[in-house]
Amino acid sequence: MIWLGCSGWAYTDWNGVFYPRGMSGSLSYYGKFFNSVEVNVTFYRPVAADAIAHWINAAMKMPRFRFSVKAPRIITHDLVMRDVKSAVEEMEKFSESTLRPLSEAHLSGALLVQLPPSFRESHAGNLDMLVSSVDIHGFRGVLELRNGSPTESPVVMKIVRNAGYVPANIDSPASKLDNFMDYGHGFSYFRFHGRNAASWFSTDQGPSARYVYRYSLDELRDLSRYVKKSVEAGDEVFVYFNNHPAGNAPKNARDFAGIIGLETAGYQTRLFDA
Repeated sequence: MIWLGCSGWAYTDWNGVFYPRGMSGSLSYYGKFFNSVEVNVTFYRPVAADAIAHWINAAMKMPRFRFSVKAPRIITHDLVMRDVKSAVEEMEKFSESTLRPLSEAHLSGALLVQLPPSFRESHAGNLDMLVSSVDIHGFRGVLELRNGSPTESPVVMKIVRNAGYVPANIDSPASKLDNFMDYGHGFSYFRFHGRNAASWFSTDQGPSARYVYRYSLDELRDLSRYVKKSVEAGDEVFVYFNNHPAGNAPKNARDFAGIIGLETAGYQTRLFDA
């Protein structure tokens, strides 16, 4: 099974590019083209219960849909490195308020735990406590490091494997898929951030600038090789495009669907039945 989509769906600059004008941010419209979404808003702030109920109501009208959800940054970028007890408590609250209702509606995808460049192996014990002690209600556990691949650290890999997590496979100016690849463990997770090196490593631009990039068809074909390897290994596969500015993510995700054989004249049927 391939779950394909974008990292978020409510971007105003998708209006008139992906969404018809005046419809920006419609999950129901988004779900006509993709069978999954990676929710990033949870990284920045709590999401109200009525908003989650609205997501569930929209998704229940789709043939098949999954939400992957990003863990809050207060946990991953702060507490897990300095106060693991509080990190566990906050993750338990987050799991109950956000993951549980999605899981009970049979809409659970993956939980993305993204750790910052400041994370070091010396914090590994805290990470172990966090991922091993919190019930994530049937969500698949995924770990992303921004200072390299978890596969480069045997200590971190042992922790995530014991907890049933897998490392995220990343394409960005800092991480190339041909440098590491992890598949064949039941599920695989891919995040395509774009290749805007000038903005990625810049310290004087806004956070969205690093994601301003549109993959060429040749680049997408190259990326598809890795996804196909995961499929061939029998994995459940999650693929998300995070190059969201200017509507590049949905454009590239739809192109990618065609490349891997999901988009035909009967696109939606092929996608949801893949």
